[in-house]
Amino acid sequence: MAAPRQDPKKEKEETSKLEGDATQGAIAKEPQQGKVSGTHYSSPKGSAEEHTGKHSGGKTGKEGPAEMVERQAAESAAVDAKAAEPPPVQPAPQVADIKNIDIALDTYNDIFSDFDISPYSKRQLSEDFIIEMLRRVPTSSPGTPVKVVLSIPQGVRSPQDEKVIHKRIRHVFSKKLQEIEGEIRAYQQKGLKYMAVGAGIILLTLVETDWPVVNAIFNILLVPGWFGIWTGLSKIFDEPAELVKARKAYHALSTAQYVFVSEEDVKKTLG
Repeated sequence: MAAPRQDPKKEKEETSKLEGDATQGAIAKEPQQGKVSGTHYSSPKGSAEEHTGKHSGGKTGKEGPAEMVERQAAESAAVDAKAAEPPPVQPAPQVADIKNIDIALDTYNDIFSDFDISPYSKRQLSEDFIIEMLRRVPTSSPGTPVKVVLSIPQGVRSPQDEKVIHKRIRHVFSKKLQEIEGEIRAYQQKGLKYMAVGAGIILLTLVETDWPVVNAIFNILLVPGWFGIWTGLSKIFDEPAELVKARKAYHALSTAQYVFVSEEDVKKTLG
């Protein structure tokens, strides 16, 4: 039995309705697919490329043998370049000027007294030698190092004697320095005595008496009393210029460096 045939007009309307529903469903799915694709699943190809890039030489991936060799070579070159750099230039230290005193000798006896026949370790220095050293030693700048160069002919030199003479010279000048310091102390002690006498006289004048003559004498004694005090102060604080100069000179000579050289070497240097 044949199925009843539908109306063509009605069939056409149903077909159009089905196509419209399909179109709306496709439109509704497109934003959702785009959102998902833009967030995590944009492109399988892109994901594969990103995954490959992370493991093919990126900073966080493992290095290959070639990259490791290049990196080690670069680090070694950097270390060598740093080691080859010249050290920083340091400023030269400031060295105080050295005062040289040159003394020419014929023999070692020129240093010592002609009237003393003791060995070099106990022999007195010549007055001429001491005067010459005091004349030439600097006293204006007491901190300046002094070097005394004693030239003597090579034929009469004796290293053993030179060691003894060097020690003897410094000992004599050290003893002279102690003597000068003793004189300065005695000068200052004399000032203390002046002050004590002056203070005693002033205290005496403070006594009140009923005798006009005694009071007049006390008034006269005020003058020497104050004189003693001021003179004593000047002796304590104002040291004699001559003793101060001598102390500086002997201190420089007692700490000086004494060097013996051959006369022939000096002539070669000057020539």
